[in-house]
Amino acid sequence: MKKIAPILIMMLICNCLFAVAVRSSNSIGQDRGVYNGQSEYVLETEGNQSRLYFKNELQWISNTTMPEQGRMIIDTTYTDGSLSLKRWYENTQLVKESEGNQMRLYAYDEDGRLVKSTVKIDEQVVLMQFYTYDGISKSLNGILSITLEGSKAAYYGRDWFSYTQDDYFEKNTTYNNISVKETWKGEKKLSDVNVVEVSDGGFRIERETNGLMVEETYDAQGLLVSEIASSFQVEYRYNENLELIEEIRKTLDGKIYENSYEKGRLVLQTVWNSDVREKDIQYNADGTKIETLFVNGAPYCDITYASDGKRVLSIVYR
Repeated sequence: MKKIAPILIMMLICNCLFAVAVRSSNSIGQDRGVYNGQSEYVLETEGNQSRLYFKNELQWISNTTMPEQGRMIIDTTYTDGSLSLKRWYENTQLVKESEGNQMRLYAYDEDGRLVKSTVKIDEQVVLMQFYTYDGISKSLNGILSITLEGSKAAYYGRDWFSYTQDDYFEKNTTYNNISVKETWKGEKKLSDVNVVEVSDGGFRIERETNGLMVEETYDAQGLLVSEIASSFQVEYRYNENLELIEEIRKTLDGKIYENSYEKGRLVLQTVWNSDVREKDIQYNADGTKIETLFVNGAPYCDITYASDGKRVLSIVYR
């Protein structure tokens, strides 16, 4: 009996050492908690090896080694032969990774922020990137990229992003969820877009479209409230849920088009000629429409059209 006890202990230790941990996972091999039999992705961990399965088919095998304290190497091989990726870590930071004949190197500052990355192909440097950070917010505010073809600089602000390459400069600005791109070559502005911020928190965009200068005005919530051009003028109105409910378009020939919307659908259009009402068009949910014609401001005829917009279903005179 005294001999059996140590043997049982050794067996238990061996079982613990080589036990396989089974966890729910996803397509990138993250641990998603205890496996409940529902996840299509399953991550198995046994000692220093991890295996990812999708619908019971092995996707990749990853082996982890720790050559010395604070250093770790993860070698991942995909079973379809598409990729063999090796990563080196120092104090949990990724410092190097290789994929085929390509190598990436990473350097960090004392605060742990990435300051430099280098890409080599067949030991030749093909890309170097330098990262800078805002002194107050500590957020990324610039990237300088150097390649065999030249260099490019990208800059980031709270609501804007820009980059330069050779003598080109592009700036992308976000105004209340609306993105506006402006481009220059040297001192010449190539994009016919100007942005002017207004006092109420909104902004105005002046752009050229098909040779026509259009001025768009947005409110502080980023909603388009008006468009003005030499040949037309449009006003937009919204409800408390920020849904478009009315569009009023005025043209040079004196016509006024009043469009009413419900839940994003056009339900009624009224056409005016100066102050004289010409017609109403009611758009039904089934695709049919009823056009009411006016004479001297008074309705005299209702024409119902089929959903194809062409066939006349009925004509009723008032």
